[in-house]
Amino acid sequence: LDTAEEKIAFLKTELFNEPLDTAAGLFPPRRLALMQGTYPRQRHPTRTTRYIATLDVAGQDEATTEGAFTDLVRPARDYTVCTIFEVIPQTLLAIGPSYHAVDVFVDHGSRHFQDTPGQPPLFARLLAYLQHWQPIAVICDASGVGQGLTDAIIKAFPRQVIPFDFAKGHNKAQLGNDLLSLVETGRFQYWTGDDDAAWFVLQCEHCGYDLAEGL
Repeated sequence: LDTAEEKIAFLKTELFNEPLDTAAGLFPPRRLALMQGTYPRQRHPTRTTRYIATLDVAGQDEATTEGAFTDLVRPARDYTVCTIFEVIPQTLLAIGPSYHAVDVFVDHGSRHFQDTPGQPPLFARLLAYLQHWQPIAVICDASGVGQGLTDAIIKAFPRQVIPFDFAKGHNKAQLGNDLLSLVETGRFQYWTGDDDAAWFVLQCEHCGYDLAEGL
């Protein structure tokens, strides 16, 4: 045990039966190391490669209707993020396909379907981004504010679009478990070498979770 945090986490799990992951966060250093790829970011698809996309939708900020350079009313609002993953087929040494994040589209508060001065609506830019990468599947956030964008993408994009409702049942918990399974088996990686990759790691370092009663 090298750090004070690791020693505290050890004491909590050994003396108080507190799950270690809860004490150390969802992505402790061991998992972060497994998630760190050794490849650079891509800006264009490769003809022989298959890609999938995941889309997490945030709400729009009303201030953006006043001009492209107007400050956001709520600057802490979440971001709309569309991530492109290269799908690497299963091999003899892997228990399933691997998913390597290669690029990301990020937007903060743009109107979903309305133009603002100097900028098309979020939907138009997302659609152009997906058409550029031509993913074989798009997993879309279809809960709350994401429902409208997901419905529009289903109608406009000629690929398999899979709606995902975070608010339904135990979907969020199951999604987290599935992601951890990919991470623990070395089948989820993120590129390195730029600000977006560093921002992803920083968010993971501060990502925590709570266990429901009885789990």
